[in-house]
Order: sequence, then structure tokens, then C-alpha cells
Amino acid sequence: MPQRFDLYDSIVRSVEDSPPRKRDVRKLCSIINSVPKEHRVVIQIVIIHHEQLNGSGSGQSWRANPYKGRTFEGGKGVIYNMNFFPPDLQDIIARYVEMITVKE
Repeated sequence: MPQRFDLYDSIVRSVEDSPPRKRDVRKLCSIINSVPKEHRVVIQIVIIHHEQLNGSGSGQSWRANPYKGRTFEGGKGVIYNMNFFPPDLQDIIARYVEMITVKE
């Protein structure tokens, strides 16, 4: 069973309580690439947590790079194609990016 992740739960509630929004995946990826590393780490944790809750074998296994993520050569980060993310995960990440870019 995955551990509780209060930030994730809070973001999910925020997404569920809001009307659907049109996603611009290209713009979102550009913003993600420009945020400080600590925020990219949180996004990675959100991706892993979402996969643990909703992915194949929900809560039963742990994969470092779900949704076809690839580790860079030398192990210095992960690259994802957001088109492989389920729509709800795209919304969760978009909301997190909204939250952090408003604060900065």
C-alpha cells in the first residue's frame, strides 16, 4: 500500500473541484523544464505516486520510471513523454505547476 502523500491528495482535490481546463502539453513541458530542480523532483514523486495508486498492479510494485520514462545516460534525471500520461495525471501536474509558478 502506498504511503499517504498529502500534497498529491490536495492537488487531486483541487483538480476535482475545478471545471475541466484545456491542457497545452507543449507549454506545460516548457514550464516544467524551467522550474527549479526541487520542483521537478516533486513532479517525479507525483508521477510515481500516481502510478502506485492507479497504474498496473496498483499499489503492489514500485517502478522508478513509470509511464515509459527513460533515465538519461549517466543516471542524471528522467525524461518523459507526457502523451503517455493518463489525462488525470496531466491535470494533476498542470495544477502543481500552476501552484508553484503563482508563488514564484
